[in-house]
Amino acid sequence: MRKLLILFVSALLPWLSVRSQKPVYKDAGQPVETRVKDLLNRMTLHEKVLQLNQYTFGENDNPNNIGTEVKNLPAEIGSLIYLHTDPKLRNRIQRKAMEESRLGIPILFGFDVIHGLRTVYPISLAQACSFNPDLVTQACGMAAKESVLSGIDWTFSPMIDVARDPRWGRISECYGEDPYLNTVFGVASVKGYQGEKLSDPYSIAACLKHYVGYGVSEGGRDYRYTDISPQALWETYLPPYEACVKAGAATLMSSFNDISGVPATSNHYILTEILKNKWQHDGFVVSDWNAIEQLIYQGVAKDRKEAAYKAFHAGVEMDMRDNVYYEYLEQLVAEKKIEISQIDDAVARILRVKFRLGLFDEPYTKELTEQERYLQKEDIALAARLAEESMVLLKNEKNLLPLSSTVKRVALIGPMVKDRSDLLGAWAFKGQAEDVETIYEGMQKEFGDKVRLDYEHGNDESGFSAALKTAEASDVVVVCLGESKQWSGENASRSTIALPDIQEKLLLQLRRINGDSKIHGCLLFRPLPENMEEKLVSDELAMAKDIDGISTASLGAVFTDAVEGYAPCTAEACVKMLDHYNIPVEGKHVVVVGRSLVVGKPVAMLLLRRNASVTICHSRTADLAEITHTADIVICATGRARAYDARYFKPGQVVLDVGINFDKNGKICGDVDYDSVEPVVDAITPVPGGLGSVTTSVTMEHVVTAAEKTIR
Repeated sequence: MRKLLILFVSALLPWLSVRSQKPVYKDAGQPVETRVKDLLNRMTLHEKVLQLNQYTFGENDNPNNIGTEVKNLPAEIGSLIYLHTDPKLRNRIQRKAMEESRLGIPILFGFDVIHGLRTVYPISLAQACSFNPDLVTQACGMAAKESVLSGIDWTFSPMIDVARDPRWGRISECYGEDPYLNTVFGVASVKGYQGEKLSDPYSIAACLKHYVGYGVSEGGRDYRYTDISPQALWETYLPPYEACVKAGAATLMSSFNDISGVPATSNHYILTEILKNKWQHDGFVVSDWNAIEQLIYQGVAKDRKEAAYKAFHAGVEMDMRDNVYYEYLEQLVAEKKIEISQIDDAVARILRVKFRLGLFDEPYTKELTEQERYLQKEDIALAARLAEESMVLLKNEKNLLPLSSTVKRVALIGPMVKDRSDLLGAWAFKGQAEDVETIYEGMQKEFGDKVRLDYEHGNDESGFSAALKTAEASDVVVVCLGESKQWSGENASRSTIALPDIQEKLLLQLRRINGDSKIHGCLLFRPLPENMEEKLVSDELAMAKDIDGISTASLGAVFTDAVEGYAPCTAEACVKMLDHYNIPVEGKHVVVVGRSLVVGKPVAMLLLRRNASVTICHSRTADLAEITHTADIVICATGRARAYDARYFKPGQVVLDVGINFDKNGKICGDVDYDSVEPVVDAITPVPGGLGSVTTSVTMEHVVTAAEKTIR
């Protein structure tokens, strides 16, 4: 009996030894490929399919609902887009995966960390202007550290789409129009995010996007057709991706667009033949947001099931958010449309990245306070240095910069002077406006009490007058223009890359009064058109024609009163006349003389838009000389200034005669005829002490009211 017991125990020892050993995939000392193979052999098909899916967490950030969100998550899910930054919550979710799933496979947490997480640095397009890839590597490393400490293991960056249509909103995310520049900065970003190796404490996985040709969207419109020849594909659009893959990029994201008729998300040639077979990439490809389902709308799949089949066969391993893999991959395997070996290869690629990141060995992140994680002194200094090196000085006419020590008063004008939110740029999801130092605050720090700073917003015409007065009183004008951050980025394409019209008009008004020698612009986001002056004059002419159309339609009787060969001037003629002689009217008092108050209405409306004060008077007014002598500029709207006695005008005054050639039937029969009695612009003498006792300030309402009374 004793002999039998010894034999029984001896037989159990090998079995007990095996049971006491941890699985190979949990042994950090084993090679990654050995661990991947061991884990795959233990997984069910259902567990494998869940690894191929990515959900979101945090869209409902109500604290009362977070517990329910965590509870509803499948413990075996492969990845989450983590919309929070709380490491405690992230660890709570990860603990569910590690402790409540059968095999304890960690979740891969991803997020769009594009140009910084909380410590924001310049957008990618600006980074390229630095021509300093080493500095960009440092910045991406800083972003990776903040991400890890917030529970993020994976960023959907860098974007290395070569883009050549600046109207495309996502051009802000790439490094410009040159393949080599995208290559250099793409590699620099990958090195910054991933460090020396993915298992380093503050490394995160990079994701190259959008593979490939997304930046060629037709007409600069997002999600559009792209026509890419094989030569263009290989010479222009693939080189940045190949270089970054060789640099070790862990993942790629398929693009929304189709490539000459074949959607990238179902494109076997680029996803498998090139990426996996030719370049030997052993990481994985994730679809863009709902991109697999969109194959239906791109006309290559009849339903969600076929979309899942085509995307998976092409080489997309992870389904971002649209859940079609979870719904249909097991069915497709049962129908023998997808081989289990294909499933195993896809899952192995995802597990390989997780093992390389060290998630199986260190699944949880440190739980530090926000003060310990974000906005460290050295990180802010790094972001500031990159911002400095990204700036491009296009012109420095008359050596305006650096500002002379004689400058004692600076006008800061424009919507961006005290803006915080828009200075963050697009895709700065976790950046906080309160962290931003405004341009105004920066100037205060730079100059202190040595220079007086005067600020005006000036972003609507009602604020032009105050902005112009501030500018006139200054030694230098700094104009800070730009657009809302929502005007660029995904699905934010524009028909023009110009600044908003109202800002162009503001700058033109400032230039007319102050001249370029006094102004330099801090132009954010968008350039000035080369023909800005001509463009604005053209816009004003169009506006003047609209005014004239309204006036002549309702006041046509005025023209029948015209003497043959002459007629009251129109707003269009007034624009041409003022610009012909380059006469500024902003801040000036203008007297418009006509046959009736109605005659001056179109001209007055235009002058008010140019921020002049206006008085309209009848040509037969008894005290006409008293009124005209108060003016800086006299416009004779009768077209007959030469018929007036010289006593109506004073030395140094600009008097302009505008007329239109009419025949005896009142029909225009020639071009605008303009002339000047005293075309000496420099001799304008402003009226001291205001408008004078006999003049009347005219508003748009007054002009319209006066016109209506005259008609009646």
